[in-house]
Amino acid sequence: MSVTKFLQPFVAGIVQHIMRKTILPLAVIAVCVTGCQWFDRQRNDPPKPQSTASLGESIDLTTPVAPATMPAAPAVNPMLLNTTWTLAELGGQPAMAVEGARPATIQFVSEQSRLIGSTGVNRFSGTYALGAGTVIKLEPGAMTRMAGAPLLMQQEAKLIDALRITTGYRIEGGSLDLLSGDRVVARYMKVDETKP
Repeated sequence: MSVTKFLQPFVAGIVQHIMRKTILPLAVIAVCVTGCQWFDRQRNDPPKPQSTASLGESIDLTTPVAPATMPAAPAVNPMLLNTTWTLAELGGQPAMAVEGARPATIQFVSEQSRLIGSTGVNRFSGTYALGAGTVIKLEPGAMTRMAGAPLLMQQEAKLIDALRITTGYRIEGGSLDLLSGDRVVARYMKVDETKP
């Protein structure tokens, strides 16, 4: 018996062992890496525009197309924005005030459509969204959590509820009415910024 025939099964076993332990796992890793790269490209690359022309139909690339127009921003009474308003009535009743306490106020900040104000006890912030005409949606959000006189705390709860149900506004003279449908839920008066 020759040495080659004697070593042949032994060499074949070593080759199979190397294939199973080294090359096969490397092949699996290569397939996984390639697949991951393909998925990353699909996720990060913007979608390519699809042609709406059917097969065989030509597309006229010489005729100019009007650019898309953005809808116009809703017209808003300029007095609404960046003006400080003081609460005068809530639900048809005069607003309560305590001497020495801050008044209940509201301000519609034009930058980022921010809503800021005070309930007379706590400060609040949030956002607002203007719609067509005098449509407005208020989203009071963060609020400090200080305690106050029980009547002022009741007024605060009613005021926040009124802000949440507001669907529109009306400005007449120096008065701002927040409306829910046709009903006035809160009335504010413009703060005279010239007073000390």
